[in-house]
Amino acid sequence: DVKALKAEHAAFATSRQALLEKLPVPLIKRYEQIAAKRNGVGVAIIKGEMCGACKRMMPPQLCIQVRKGLVLEACASCNRLLVHEDMTKATTPATTA
Repeated sequence: DVKALKAEHAAFATSRQALLEKLPVPLIKRYEQIAAKRNGVGVAIIKGEMCGACKRMMPPQLCIQVRKGLVLEACASCNRLLVHEDMTKATTPATTA
């Protein structure tokens, strides 16, 4: 079991590094600063119109902008970067007939 977990961890670390290479350095630094202050969690998911981390209500317009990917904002209360719950849902690949 330990061997399987280590292999899974290595795969996730490789995937994470590949994704980080695609992001701007200032964004990575911003995330790391937030995560360091928040027990390693630098992102919060907006559920409905509420921050999933601190449970603070978000302005509807901000939720719409985050969901559409128009802005990258942090929660005014907990300072975590916001991601809308719709952005976390896996899309199913289209099947061709």
